[in-house]
Amino acid sequence: MNFCPHCGERVNSDQDVCLNCGAMLKNRSTSTTHTHVKDVGGFGWGFLGFMIPIAGIIIYALMKDTQPLNASAALKGALISIGISVLFYIIIAATGFGLYY
Repeated sequence: MNFCPHCGERVNSDQDVCLNCGAMLKNRSTSTTHTHVKDVGGFGWGFLGFMIPIAGIIIYALMKDTQPLNASAALKGALISIGISVLFYIIIAATGFGLYY
């Protein structure tokens, strides 16, 4: 899998034109190195979103167009963290109120 030198979109090795930006790809060198960040939706982004939920939400908003898998992982981590926190507070409130009645 190669990347378009103009917009960075993934392109097949047999493509002549980038479907995203329309740039000609035929005369490109196959040995050029690209400095693109891997968008694999790694555990690290999810863990960061889980530990700092507001960071996960911000990361999602900033990276959803350029790195959708990483952004999605960060958002999932944030939502899981928020869900666990809400559940924890509901349990604490239910047991706390139960002690007084």
